[in-house]
Amino acid sequence: ELTLYSSAENAQRVYRFAPAGASKHADNLVQLPATLADTTIESAGALQRPDGQVEVFAAVNNRSHDQKSIQIAVVTFSAGGAELTRTLSKPVEVAPGDVGRFVLTAPSAAAVQISLAGPSGIIEPARLGQAAFFVRRNASIRKVAIIGKDDPRLRRYLQADPATELCADIADADLVIANAASPPASKPALVISPPTAPPGATGIKPISNPPISSLAVADGPIMSHVDFSGVVVRQASPWSIDANPAENTLKALLGSPVAALIFSDIQKKEKKGSDPFFAARRIYVAFSLDTNNTNFTITDAFVVFMANAVRWLAPDKIETPIFDSQTPLLAGPGGKWRPVSPASKAETALPRPGLYLDENKMLRAVSILGLAGESTDQLPMDTVARLNLPQPQIVGTEVEFWQVPAITAFVFWLGGWILRLRKSRARML
Repeated sequence: ELTLYSSAENAQRVYRFAPAGASKHADNLVQLPATLADTTIESAGALQRPDGQVEVFAAVNNRSHDQKSIQIAVVTFSAGGAELTRTLSKPVEVAPGDVGRFVLTAPSAAAVQISLAGPSGIIEPARLGQAAFFVRRNASIRKVAIIGKDDPRLRRYLQADPATELCADIADADLVIANAASPPASKPALVISPPTAPPGATGIKPISNPPISSLAVADGPIMSHVDFSGVVVRQASPWSIDANPAENTLKALLGSPVAALIFSDIQKKEKKGSDPFFAARRIYVAFSLDTNNTNFTITDAFVVFMANAVRWLAPDKIETPIFDSQTPLLAGPGGKWRPVSPASKAETALPRPGLYLDENKMLRAVSILGLAGESTDQLPMDTVARLNLPQPQIVGTEVEFWQVPAITAFVFWLGGWILRLRKSRARML
C-alpha cells in the first residue's frame, strides 16, 4: 500500500497495489499481472496401499493456447532425505484449457515429490505451481458426519483438523455432530442446541447475554486451554442436571449443574455393543452457533474446544499412514530447515514449496496447489495515470538559484567598499 498525506485537505489517501484478482478493493487499486507457467499442477496427492507401495495422483492444467504433451515424474525419498527412486509417467496429450490426469505407483517411501517432467523426461527444478511434495506420517483419522443444520464453520474446522475427515455416511462415522438435531443412539456425538432436553437434564428458562467469560469452566480434557474471554452469546437455553449422583453421568463443563451451557455424558446406563463406553459419549452445547447468536465460532476458543471434543468423543483410533503437506503459511518460518529437494528454499521469510529436514531431523513437506494466473484489463502505468493523485507539494523554501551568486557578489563588493572607506579616513587623520 502507498499512503499519501495532503496537508491542504488535512486527509490521507491510500493506494493499493495487488496481484490481479487478489484484492476486492475497488477504490485506488492498481492491479499487477500475475503470471504462472503454461502448465501447473491443479491438485495432487499420495496414498499408501496395503502392500506398502505408494499410489500417486495428479491433475495438471494446460493454461496455454496450444495442445501440450505432458509428463509427470515421481521422486521418492527416505526418512533421512536421501533420494530413492524416480518414476516417469507416459506422455498425455492435453488440449488447451483442459486438465490432464495421472495415476502412478511408486515403491514405499517416507516422502514423495510430484513434478512436471521437462523435455525428454528430464526432471528440472520446478517453477511455482509445477511441483507438489508430501511426507508420510501416522495419524488417527476420525470420520465425522454432520446431521441437522449445515454450518460452514463446522465443515471448515473438520477440513482443517488433520485428525478429522468429513464423512457422508452416518454408519461409517466414528462420531456425529448433531446441529439442532437429536443424535443417533449408537454413535458418540457433539450435540449443539438440540430440539429436546438431553436424558438426565431438564431445560430451564432461556437467558439472554449470559456472562460466558465469567462462568465456571470444569477441569478435564474437553475444556483444557479453552479460554472464553471475549466470547459473546445472545441467547442460550441452559439445562439443569438431575441431582441423582448414583445414576447421573452428566458433568457440567461451562456453568453450574443447575444452569449448564455445556456438559458431557458418558451414559454408562446405556451400554451397547463391544465398546459401550466409547460408543455412548456425548457433549451437549446449549446455544446455537449461528453468527447472529454468538461469535464463538470465530474465536480461538472454538478451535481448541472442537479439537478437544472430537478427541474425547473418539479417543482410541488406530493410527494409519497418510501422506500430507502444509502451505508455507501453516509451516511457518523454516530458517533452520535443510532443503532436500532441488526446488526447496528455506532462506525466505516462509519456506518455498519443497521437502525439508527440520531441526529435529524430521521430514517436512510444503506445497501450494491450485494456483491461477490472472491478467489485467489495462497496464498498471495507465491505471496510475488515471488515479486521483494529489498535486505535488514543495517541501522547504523555494529559491531561484541565479539569485545566490548575485547576492554573494554584492555582499563581497559591499564589504570591500566599507574597508576602502575606513582606510581613506585613517590617512586623513
